[in-house]
Amino acid sequence: MSLARRDHGCPQCRRRRVRCDMAVPECQKCIKKGLHCSGLGFECRFSAHMNSSAEDSSPRRSASTTSSSPGTVETAQTRPGSAGVSPSPTKRHRRHRHQSSMNLEDQERRPPCLVDKPSNPQADYLLLAPDVPDHCPSVKDTGLDILVQPRTPQAMMLFSHFSEFIASKMVVFDSSDNGYRRIIMPMACQSDVVMRALSVVAAFHLAGMGITTSTASSLRAAAEAGQQAILSKLVQDSRQLNPDRVFSMSTWAAVLILLVGDTITGSDNYPRLLEMLRHVSSVVMGSGSSSPTSTRTTREETRDFLMQQTRMFELLGSALTQHEDRAHDILSGPVEPYLAFASPDHVKALSANNDSAQQVATVKRIRSAIQAACELCRDRLQRSVCFECPAARLDALQQLVDEVALPGVDGAHALVWPCFVAAAEAVLPRHRDFFSSRLRALFACTHFHTIPLALDTLTLIWEHQGRRKWTQIIISMRPILIM
Repeated sequence: MSLARRDHGCPQCRRRRVRCDMAVPECQKCIKKGLHCSGLGFECRFSAHMNSSAEDSSPRRSASTTSSSPGTVETAQTRPGSAGVSPSPTKRHRRHRHQSSMNLEDQERRPPCLVDKPSNPQADYLLLAPDVPDHCPSVKDTGLDILVQPRTPQAMMLFSHFSEFIASKMVVFDSSDNGYRRIIMPMACQSDVVMRALSVVAAFHLAGMGITTSTASSLRAAAEAGQQAILSKLVQDSRQLNPDRVFSMSTWAAVLILLVGDTITGSDNYPRLLEMLRHVSSVVMGSGSSSPTSTRTTREETRDFLMQQTRMFELLGSALTQHEDRAHDILSGPVEPYLAFASPDHVKALSANNDSAQQVATVKRIRSAIQAACELCRDRLQRSVCFECPAARLDALQQLVDEVALPGVDGAHALVWPCFVAAAEAVLPRHRDFFSSRLRALFACTHFHTIPLALDTLTLIWEHQGRRKWTQIIISMRPILIM
């Protein structure tokens, strides 16, 4: 799937050759004309190598029973009697105009409150709260319309928002090889549960970006209901369905995306999600690959990316859960396998420009900072409550992040966790001021709301310093996943 960003209006305005007013989620010119507006954002073009029979993708409607409409993806098929001969441009243009007018009339007759139900009966409405009936008498009354319909302009806006603002912050350096765009987003187009998880996380992030209070409240409420519905559905399926259907790549990706959402909202769901992520990954990795040779490379590439991200969450979240033995095992052993998300070799492979040397130097500093923070966490778990971190170790960590943890610097967002750990260990005011100020600067870059919560938690940690370990304070009083 290729993603093309269109900054010159919606497809409907371009087709009518008028200047789009660029309003979101639907432009006012289409609304005035009574047209269905596909919205702005990324336009998806699917390539031939995509697996149309994915293990959990919903069955697609046949072209003979589904009328094409603006904003939907249609598969070109040879019509009977055409004998493979393409129609002339004039006939093709006339037929396109005739079909477009029929589609517009069909849409105008359609009641606005109808919601297309998924073609897969097992999918259900994962974004509907459990107590919302399936018939949904009025979509606008539920507040969930932007998340229920994956092909509406609103859902396209969430899809685009995830790509632009979230995917870029979940990897050290954003590039065309970003796994969240290249692997996760195509999976979302084939799996209902992945699409709904992606929409939920995008709605969470969008709700915290300074939009109007009423809109933010509606988005947040819909996203919270959607998140709980997805989790309930996964738990229910794990009890009723075949394990091979539950523990799949799509389930793994959906749980990973929901965990990304917890880094945005600062929710206390992360211990449960982290445990689910660890369990699903172990089952899927242990199941082996039964795919044909032609798709085995893609499947293995997907597994590698999901495992890379899973290990990142295990490393950064292990000290913040109640499983101290597991955290001790991870932090006491070699952490190199958990740092694949920040690999210099990976950066060299991606960078074919003059910035490669600078990016490699930056990623080495990031790795060193994370390793130093891991050592601080390990010592805090092993030592007594009254143990004070030597100032020299914090000075060394400060030098590592000094030139990197700044807004506008590539890879700076990867230093949120080391800065928080150093601030939690700090005793001297100069260390506390430095690392907390860098956290505030990084929040302006990511808009992940775990950072303001982390700053509030630091005040609580400093008040109890010398009496309680900061890891215990997070587990018992402020359970948040700080990234």
